[in-house]
Amino acid sequence: MTQNKIINFKNLFLFIKRYLFLNKNTLAVAFGAVSGTIFLILMFAAYQTKSLNSDILFSTVMPFFFLGGLIFTSSSFKELHDPKTSYSFLTFPISTFEKLSGIWLSTSVLFSIVSIVIIYIINILASVLFSQLFNFQLHIDNIFTLQLFSEVGKYIVIQSIFLLGAIYFRKNNFLKTILAISVIFIVFAILTGLAGRIMFNDFIIPHNFNFNSNGVSIEHQSMFSNTIPQILNFTFWYLLTPFFLIVSYFRLKERQI
Repeated sequence: MTQNKIINFKNLFLFIKRYLFLNKNTLAVAFGAVSGTIFLILMFAAYQTKSLNSDILFSTVMPFFFLGGLIFTSSSFKELHDPKTSYSFLTFPISTFEKLSGIWLSTSVLFSIVSIVIIYIINILASVLFSQLFNFQLHIDNIFTLQLFSEVGKYIVIQSIFLLGAIYFRKNNFLKTILAISVIFIVFAILTGLAGRIMFNDFIIPHNFNFNSNGVSIEHQSMFSNTIPQILNFTFWYLLTPFFLIVSYFRLKERQI
């Protein structure tokens, strides 16, 4: 039985194929509309600046990439939450891990790959067309830079949060996930501020929250400038995605039972 296996790649492939087939019309319209919008924005930018480079391209494309991907992710489990289709989804003969893996791969890795291909095509077409329309020298920038892959990496990390929101919330998943993130961030900021006020009270100027660095030991200065940023950076890049995927798995597992 496939349910006794951790993952069956044939079943995983079939599930991804099924998932993309069910969403093909929505994805085609969305990618087409967004691509057209980006092209028009780039045309206006090229007309204003008389040039088209990777900085203009990325500043135009990335907001659409993030917003589109996160909205797509937030709706990825609509079949699970719809009473008319939930039975079909829950009884599909693959494991919970395979279902989660299939949808995660579709909304993170495959979405990113397709988006990069579209960005690459837009970059070439826009550069050629604009050089003819606005009479400037044809130059096609290389988009496969560290900046691009860094942005894709950030998307995959943040996307895992919205994947959990897609499973946890039944309606308005995108907005509710943003609200939940905002509330958690505000609570965390307040608790961190209060903890800092208590722990470093001797270095805080009375009657306000200004920090007086005079008298702070070298060890504490190193902790604030090096250790804490390194911990936060490591947590963001290497711990957040596994954490939210694990939580998503157990949340989806509850629905399977």
